[in-house]
This record gives sequence, structure tokens and C-alpha cells, in this order.
Amino acid sequence: GGKTAFSLIMAVLSCMQFPGLSVVCIRETYSELEEAFINNLLRHYPTKIFKYKYQVKSRTAWFANGSRIIFRACDSEKATKKIQGLEYQLMIIDEANNFDEMTLQRLQGSLRNAHVKGFVSTLLMTGNPGGRADMYFRTRFISPDYERWTEGELENKELYKFVKATVYDNPYIEKDYITTLKGLDPALRAAWLDGRWDTFFGQFFMEWNLNAHVIEPFNIPHSWPKAFGLDLGYTVKHPTIGLWAAQDPETLRLYIYREYVGPPTSEGGATEQYALDIKDMSYNDNCDLRFADPSMWNSTSKDRWDDESPAQIFLRTGIHLEPANNDRINGWRMLKAWLHWTKNNPPRLQIFNTCTNLIQTLPSNRYDTGLKKKTEDLDTRGPDDAADALRYLIMNAFGYPTGYEQTVVLNEAKEIIKRAEEVSLERLQQIAKSMEYEEYQGSPLESVKYDYHNDVFESEASYYG
Repeated sequence: GGKTAFSLIMAVLSCMQFPGLSVVCIRETYSELEEAFINNLLRHYPTKIFKYKYQVKSRTAWFANGSRIIFRACDSEKATKKIQGLEYQLMIIDEANNFDEMTLQRLQGSLRNAHVKGFVSTLLMTGNPGGRADMYFRTRFISPDYERWTEGELENKELYKFVKATVYDNPYIEKDYITTLKGLDPALRAAWLDGRWDTFFGQFFMEWNLNAHVIEPFNIPHSWPKAFGLDLGYTVKHPTIGLWAAQDPETLRLYIYREYVGPPTSEGGATEQYALDIKDMSYNDNCDLRFADPSMWNSTSKDRWDDESPAQIFLRTGIHLEPANNDRINGWRMLKAWLHWTKNNPPRLQIFNTCTNLIQTLPSNRYDTGLKKKTEDLDTRGPDDAADALRYLIMNAFGYPTGYEQTVVLNEAKEIIKRAEEVSLERLQQIAKSMEYEEYQGSPLESVKYDYHNDVFESEASYYG
């Protein structure tokens, strides 16, 4: 619908009309900025006629009246902070739906006007359905859901405007492009051809709400039950993620209070460094239950019989891990149950705002759309590492929340270990059903296996020492 062209027109005309105006145009990468904005600026807006000079090094167009258009890429935390450090009266975020909600809110913090008379600070965002921030745009612009809005947003809700523009509104779009869109999958066609936001809504965690799930940190009591979840990785796209959770024994609410993001590196020596980092962060933390991807128990190399597995490396450094139940579908169901909330019932799981990676990636996860897709699974091609770590943690240490007939699983698990023979058969059955486990492994109760068909337990108690 000519969204980017309109954005550039607005930037240029605003700079010419209001002396001293600062405009910033944002895309994910500089190559996108070059193609969408900078090349079109130089091609369609002659410098002599529009009275500006473009500085290549700073990627800034300076106008004769002191106004400027700054072109900035935003593809990392560092880039976001650089943009935040300046003041802008007009902010244009092109293809804004490719950013996560937290990044969008942080960028908006730089939008203010202290000296340009007659100009109202303005945020212009363009985008198409089917991006990382679908929930944000749908609840703010398409079908406003004021329960999800912040207090600041509610104070200015009358200023939020949605302008729909499809390919049919752009007279310069070639017919071949429209023909291509018509041949897409029905959901994609409805989104990209008709501009519909109600059909392409692939956000995996629909329950996510930044204002409901993210909180300010507080001191976690030492006595609260705690657990840890780990997903091991070595690259920028798939890093090592560790998450710590604590449960309030009175309210049974879970708090994700700490995260670890391992630096990308080659596998050589990295696993041991990750283990040492996590050990340092866990010092005096009273965290007894640690669960990790079961693949960590595989050897790192099939060529050497004595090669240590990642789990063995962690154990050697003093971090004992348990292989997590890796039932993805049931794990996601449990996690979504913890994230669920209503106006009168806050979520049972909340996250400290210091866990920035988890906060940024969780809402960006999408349903699996691959050729071998599983309708209830998450797309592993995206940033799924923090979600996996959280799934291991939730499914293996806590099970379903109390609204799903859950007991305080951590306390119960420790109690079973402490007095295995004293726990009645009836209580064991209640715990196993609430946890939806078939087996809990630990010491001294090595395993408690539940036969769902015959409704009986097989206890294999094993004592040590």
C-alpha cells in the first residue's frame, strides 16, 4: 500500500516545514534502510530542490533550516540503546511488526519534543500481519484491548490511529505481484493481499502480556523452593540459556528471577565455561532441582569413547543436572497454563524485568509452519532456546498450576525423597496425577512408576549409605 513511500514523504515535508526537527527512520538492518529509504531519498528528492545534504558516514540528511533525518538500524540490544540515547520529534519504524513489543516500547521512550514549536511528537509505524509483534498491533490498533494497555497508553488512547492500506491502494504495484499474492496459502493471502490481521495470527504464546507478566525485581526469600532449567547452545541464533525460578509457598505463584545467556563460541571449552558461569550465579541460592535438555547426556563426539557429555562436564564442575522430560506438546500446554491470566486473575507466572532475553524472545515464538509441522508445536527455526529452558523448568519441577489441581510440586517432591516409605499410596497417586508424570527419579526413592491403565504404582525404593 505504499507505506514506506508515505513515510519518506512525511519525513521530508516535516523537516522542511519545521526548522530544527529531528526525525529518525528505523529498520532492522542498514541494507534494508539503503534499499527502502536512503536510495529513494536521493533518487526522488533532489538535494538542490529540497535543500539538504546527505552525509554518508553518519547516514544523516541535514536540511538548510537545521532539521535532519537520521537513518538507524536496530538489530541488537546495543543498537536499541544507541537510538534511545537521543531525542526525536518524529519516529518512523518501518516494518515495525518485525520487532518485539519490548523493543518497540523502549524506542518510543526517545520520542519527545522540548523545542520545536507547533509540532506534536509523532510515532509512525508501518507493517504487515504475520510478524513478531502481532499481538501488540492487534490489541493497540486493530481491535483495541484496553486491559493490555499501560497506564501511559490509556491516558493517550484517543491518539492511536490505524490506517489500513492494501496493495490495491497502491497504483504503482505491478499486476504480477498481485497475481503472486493470490497464489499464496489462504492465510498468507488474506494477510498480505487483503491486509487482514484476524487470519494470520501465529503467535505461539497468545497469553503473553508484557504488562501482566513482567515485574520489577524483589528479594527472593532464601527459604522459597527454587528450580533451574537449561537449554544448551553455542551460536548467536541458538545460545545457551539458563533460567531460575522460585515459588511463593503461600500464593504458589512462580517468579523467573534470573537468566543466563551464554556467549556464542565454538564448542571447545565453551561447555565448561557455561557450567562455571552458572555455578557462580547459583552461589548460595538453595536451588536443588536443575533440569536440562536430555540430549546433554549424549557424548559430544562419536569418534572418542572417553569423550565427556555436556552433562558430565557440568557434573565435574559441581553442577548436577537431571534429564528433563522432553514431551514438547504437554510441556507447552503446562507453560501456557502458567502464563494464562484474566482481568481479575493475574498470571501464575511472572518474570523479573532483568530477564531481557526471555522477555524479548517468548512473544516472538510462532507456531510451526514447516513441511513437517505439528499443529501444537513451536517453530524451532525461531529463537526457541529460552522457551525450551522454561519448558524444562516448568514441566519437570512444577507441573500444572493450582488451577489445574496441582499441589506444591517442589515441596511434595522433596517430601517424597525424605520419607519415601511413609507416603501413602493414595497420596502418591494424587501427586503423580497432578504432575502428569509417569516417573519421578531421585534418591532415596529411585523411581515411582504409575500404571495409568491399572491405576497402580510400582515402587522401586533404593537407599544409599
